[in-house]
Amino acid sequence: MQFTPNTILAGWQPAYFTELLLGEFQRLVDTPNGYGPRGQGFIAHVDIPEKVLAAARYLQSQSLHRQR
Repeated sequence: MQFTPNTILAGWQPAYFTELLLGEFQRLVDTPNGYGPRGQGFIAHVDIPEKVLAAARYLQSQSLHRQR
């Protein structure tokens, strides 16, 4: 996603938005900590492509330096 001044998300820092998305992503992954059948059981299993999983792991490994 490209952050530009004319986007609806212009009020949010990119690091904050990334952390928000990663937090929601962790709920989708069907693990004991997620919301899928192997976890809380709130949602059905979601197939997540390996490229997406790799991208999420990469972003989680980065220091985002979020400021409120």
